[in-house]
Amino acid sequence: MSADRIIMKSISLVQEVQDENDAHCKRISNKQYVHHPLRVMASIAIMPNVSELEIAGALLHNVHESPPFISLERIEQEIHPQVAKYVGDLTNPSKKLIGAHGAYPREWTRTRRKTMDIEHLSKCDFWTQTIKAADCCDHIEELITDLYGDDKPPLNIVYLYCNESEALANALEKIDAKQREKLKNAVHLLRSIANMNETPQFDDLRYF
Repeated sequence: MSADRIIMKSISLVQEVQDENDAHCKRISNKQYVHHPLRVMASIAIMPNVSELEIAGALLHNVHESPPFISLERIEQEIHPQVAKYVGDLTNPSKKLIGAHGAYPREWTRTRRKTMDIEHLSKCDFWTQTIKAADCCDHIEELITDLYGDDKPPLNIVYLYCNESEALANALEKIDAKQREKLKNAVHLLRSIANMNETPQFDDLRYF
């Protein structure tokens, strides 16, 4: 399959996920699903020595864990086996713990699940880790934008994501040093902006 065909077919699969998410209101915010994978794809597309397989992997990085849950077998058959491998490696293994009722077992806390996911990613190849770093950076940029908006995310969630992203940056040992620095700087910026959004306690009101 030609490079153009691989990209066009990947865009078609992302559109399927976009349609499903819109139809069933699966996204937490009112942002369109497709914007995030397109930005991650754009980040990867400008990197040295990248091929259409990595670009497609970045675009499809979460289609296996988002409704309608595109199967890895379908990606392998319709696009390319390597793209399917990227998507499989980028899918959090903790997602497999979700039961028929749509929830995680009680003993699998978020901390325990994230530890599992980060350990999995630490063993992945350069491009999988690179796509994951771009994915994380884009989520951080979204949170920063949200913190400046009217519908601010809960700060406890923001701080939790900062901690998880720091752990992820330390675990992605195969990524380029500049990309690791970019990710860590993004976490630092997010934490700083979150700190500015803190509501001061009474004891902090020193001038009143």
